[in-house]
Amino acid sequence: MTNVIKIYPNLDTLCCRTFDVAETLMLLHQPTPSIFWSWGVELKLNYKNMGLLLKVNAHRHTGWLLISLSFSDLYDVYLFEDEKIKDEIKGLYFDQLLKAIDDKIEKLDNYEF
Repeated sequence: MTNVIKIYPNLDTLCCRTFDVAETLMLLHQPTPSIFWSWGVELKLNYKNMGLLLKVNAHRHTGWLLISLSFSDLYDVYLFEDEKIKDEIKGLYFDQLLKAIDDKIEKLDNYEF
């Protein structure tokens, strides 16, 4: 079992309310599951039904990220490094979540589509 204290000692302070973590995980697979899997997701943890923790091996971030839902029904994303917040993205609507995370942790400027 993963010791979440070693990810970030104050995870509870970043989680505002409960939400359906499984539904959020499903949203990250749509419309293109390959984007989610390109992050090299190694572990997926439901944190008290208040956060989705993902351990990723992406191009621009290797480590843990937390997805939580704020009281205004917007998603917040936190990237962790050495038990500290490395970066954060706040106030995302559900349809912005996949692209915002991908832009932050995986996508390189020289990608061609």
